[in-house]
Amino acid sequence: MACGREERSDCCDSKTKSDKYGECIDESFEYTRNEEENDRTRDAGTEYGGAPYLFEPRTTESVRDLSGAVLFPHSVPEDCVPSCWFSMMPPTCFASLLYTKDSSNCGLYTSLCDVVMFGTTNFTRIMAIRPLDTAKLLIGRATAKGIFLILRFIWNIFQTISWKMFGIQDVSKISNATKSKHVAQALRILAVNKFCFSLLPSLRDFIVLHDEYIDPDYVINNDHVTLFFLDPHRDVAVFGEGRPGQLLWHSDCDSHVTNSLFKNSKRLIVMQMDEFHKVSARLPNPNKPLVILGNTARCGSTLLTQIFECTNKIMSYSEPKPLNNLAVLYKHQGMSADVIQLTRSLVRMYARPLKTMPNPEGCLLKPAGPAFLCAEPICRIYPNTPTFYLYRNMDSIAKSMYKLSYVVPSIRLIYLLCRIHENLVEAICDKCGFPTKGANRTVDNDYCCGVFIGVITANVYKMMRANGGNVHGLVYEDLIQNKESGTRAIFRASGIPMNLVNDALTAFTRDSQRNGIFSRETFARIKPLKYTMEDQRKSNEILAELGYPTIEPYTLEGTLTF
Repeated sequence: MACGREERSDCCDSKTKSDKYGECIDESFEYTRNEEENDRTRDAGTEYGGAPYLFEPRTTESVRDLSGAVLFPHSVPEDCVPSCWFSMMPPTCFASLLYTKDSSNCGLYTSLCDVVMFGTTNFTRIMAIRPLDTAKLLIGRATAKGIFLILRFIWNIFQTISWKMFGIQDVSKISNATKSKHVAQALRILAVNKFCFSLLPSLRDFIVLHDEYIDPDYVINNDHVTLFFLDPHRDVAVFGEGRPGQLLWHSDCDSHVTNSLFKNSKRLIVMQMDEFHKVSARLPNPNKPLVILGNTARCGSTLLTQIFECTNKIMSYSEPKPLNNLAVLYKHQGMSADVIQLTRSLVRMYARPLKTMPNPEGCLLKPAGPAFLCAEPICRIYPNTPTFYLYRNMDSIAKSMYKLSYVVPSIRLIYLLCRIHENLVEAICDKCGFPTKGANRTVDNDYCCGVFIGVITANVYKMMRANGGNVHGLVYEDLIQNKESGTRAIFRASGIPMNLVNDALTAFTRDSQRNGIFSRETFARIKPLKYTMEDQRKSNEILAELGYPTIEPYTLEGTLTF
């Protein structure tokens, strides 16, 4: 017989307790609501934070739809529900989550779901597809973006008329022959909407009002101005301007510089790309260490970025989007004149001394996962640049990526598209700038998908090592276990003074994502990923095919030890 509710409660170990459904719950998991509220939320069929769960965990002793109505009697066979019973489902229940017994888990039912198509006896075995939750995230964001674009279109019609009446010109359309002096255009931000903050920003994400024309050097003479993005549609560089005294790249504003700029910018300062290069050319090359930190997704790279930041002597930029533009340009053109010019301009702009930090000891650039390829042109032009790649156990990446898919629409789309067709998966990897070797495949569950994303991201590191790049691997788990010695080893390899280590260790005492959308509080409201031994076996097959060890802790070639 299956382990019943009373029996299931007895199965829980000393770190867990049994909830009213008889499921073992880890008491160490951080809930932001009390247990009574959590139970009410589960009864309503919703995820913590408000997004609906289509598949509410139940045993086959009492299979229910989202409203809690019993679909099948209590005397359900232990391992499955007969397919002939599927015709008994009401139309409101498009699918039900059924559980199969896993003897290795003390009689608990694993979260293996069979999506049952209404009116047929055929069903597809997939894991946590979450249709209602997916619709709420993707369709909700898309609808909001659509409404925003309509309003922006209407606004631009009136703005174009008013600009013509008052003789105002878009700075991107002013030709070098007609402009009397070098200018940048300051635009007051009225509204902003972004479908997904992990996607590249664009002027299409803003509704703006012309404020004034200013000298382009304004962006390098004011610390509260930071490079935001490069807009290839308009061939312009865009800076964000916050409040005077505000450092928009600092984690006190947000854990990622692009999110901080979206959230805190009061004005956009727009200049043509040739003007941007001229301004950057007036800045000196960095004379202190320039450090580049690549990473797999969800591996603690934000923490490591803030280890450098907490010295108060190192400017640390977490995932600036212009590095994505550099990586794409380098991938298509190699070391062309345009790539060399853009590399120098970006490095000089990010490493420029600030009035609030006149004598910095270095600058850290942490590109987003696929943008790590930008390290190659940077290291060719600045050969003494220390380069690191942080990674962690693939099991931890898969679990964290699953939670991330509740917050980031583009990650949710990847989870869905990875189930459709292998050519589509390969095209996505190529579009994102990842190596496509081994990417021509599909994955049928969320655990494998998280592992697959981690592996494809780590392939950038392996490719750079194969190309002769001097890249040091770093293991997140090693850094957490050896905080001080690990920090000292990284600083030593970076050329950072050792007297900054004590200040750097402050980063370990706080949530590195505290001011962003990926905070611990946000993730604590999301149920952890559940998976089967079969899912782990499939993940090991993917790892083996792509030249990685199994899901157990591993070390890549070139990893720094401490």
